[in-house]
Amino acid sequence: MFKIVSLFVIFFAVFIFIGCNGPSSEAKEGSSDTLTSELSNIADSVQPAFTDSLVWEIEQLLQDSSMMYASNSIVISLDSVENVIYSHNPRMSLIPASVTKLITTATAFEKAGGRTNRTLIQYSGQIVDGHILKGNIIIKGGGDPTLGRNQSKEYLNRFGQVIKRMGIDSITGKVIADADVFDDEMVSPGWLVGEAMSYYAGVTPGLMVNENLFTLSFNVKKKGLINATPDNMKPFVHGVKFHNMTKSFGGAEAEIYFIGMPYNNTIEIRGYVPESMTSLKMAGILPDPPLAVATEFAKWLRQNGVRINDTATTTRAIMLSGNSFKLPDSLLNRKTIDSLPSRTAGSLVGETNKYSNNLFAETILKLIGQGYKGTATRVAGIAGIYAYLSGKKIDTRGLYLFDGSGISRANAIPSQLLVEMLSYIKNKSGYYKEYRNTLSEAGEDGTLARLCKNTHAQKHIFAKSGTMTRVVNYAGYAETLNGHTIIFSLINNNFSCSIPEMKSKLEKVMIRMVEWTPDTTKTIQ
Repeated sequence: MFKIVSLFVIFFAVFIFIGCNGPSSEAKEGSSDTLTSELSNIADSVQPAFTDSLVWEIEQLLQDSSMMYASNSIVISLDSVENVIYSHNPRMSLIPASVTKLITTATAFEKAGGRTNRTLIQYSGQIVDGHILKGNIIIKGGGDPTLGRNQSKEYLNRFGQVIKRMGIDSITGKVIADADVFDDEMVSPGWLVGEAMSYYAGVTPGLMVNENLFTLSFNVKKKGLINATPDNMKPFVHGVKFHNMTKSFGGAEAEIYFIGMPYNNTIEIRGYVPESMTSLKMAGILPDPPLAVATEFAKWLRQNGVRINDTATTTRAIMLSGNSFKLPDSLLNRKTIDSLPSRTAGSLVGETNKYSNNLFAETILKLIGQGYKGTATRVAGIAGIYAYLSGKKIDTRGLYLFDGSGISRANAIPSQLLVEMLSYIKNKSGYYKEYRNTLSEAGEDGTLARLCKNTHAQKHIFAKSGTMTRVVNYAGYAETLNGHTIIFSLINNNFSCSIPEMKSKLEKVMIRMVEWTPDTTKTIQ
């Protein structure tokens, strides 16, 4: 109503002014169309000064031609969810991408923050003659996503030296990886097939290494079979085979990807490589991280003078080879000889939110499930999230979750839910500042490091971004220049412009948030 009245007054005043002074010769020749055009230009020039600048910026976004076929869910509130500044399709469920992590990490703060396990080195069987282990070495995972990070050998050296100090120089059995602390599901049913082996996938067995990443170096000109070796695959996994099915093209950069599934030893390399390229190094997700750990540890032992008669394997492979999917009794009776503490769910939240770490998010989800239902599974974790939100009287209708990271395009979240949750954290949780500090700070760090640089919004936006094909979202907090906190969720799907262009449009909205004042007749210059 304010905008309509304001514009009416402006048009009326201009009409009187022109009528009293008489039309110019140009206006006489241009007829009434010229007058209409002049009035429109005057109205456009004064609109930002006489309307709410934030509302005007959002409406400009929604009226943009790139939004013609888009879906948008927007909620912007002042200090609490009850004080709404702007709302557009607040309960429309849209693809959240990595904004999903806000819900996962918020649940972890209250339900799984201190939950942790330990990575153990164990043995089964008996030590005879003081140096021969008639049995097996077992590495039991603790669900630690940072074990062997950046190809660190620290855990190998520690566990290996423990065995050496025991005087063991010969092992008659195997080195076995036990990842049973988590379930063995490594891919959400909501993920696309091409994402299962992508470097950003957050696969989470109970025993992980090097953030479950491997690198492969190979000759792109050599098509067909490539056997994995310790020289071309790091970390090496015994028995893995690659099939180079790439094709040459005239482009300047390689456009290739891995196709494969967890626990499958055959991986295809597909896509296109420049005609001038001969060799390439690319990263992907280990098809069997526990087996990679067992393989690496067996290699360390052999290189350090410990003989092993058998190959590396996993408890999963042993159970699958039997008829009852159970471990033999000989592997149930174990002795623990050393352990390493795993990271707690709470200690993973900061990196999960700031840098959008998918692996950490999926690990947190399983730790939530372990705390909520006593079983570390994706399904139990999702149930724990629903229970957390419902317990805070947050409406979960319209919430659909298939993972904890946001990789799945089957996830859907309405903006209203996100703002309700963020409002609860700010006003009722008691840990608002701690949680806010886990979020990326505009213009400073994380996924928002390049956003709002050299504007009023730099250092004043604390948010989580979410980006994938045709999806750009932001949700979090904006600290206004006049001392308020705006709680916001901007979810946008299926726009027709590029992702950088969409980010730029939303950046303008976030700058207006920080500059916003309840006095709608003023803007902060």
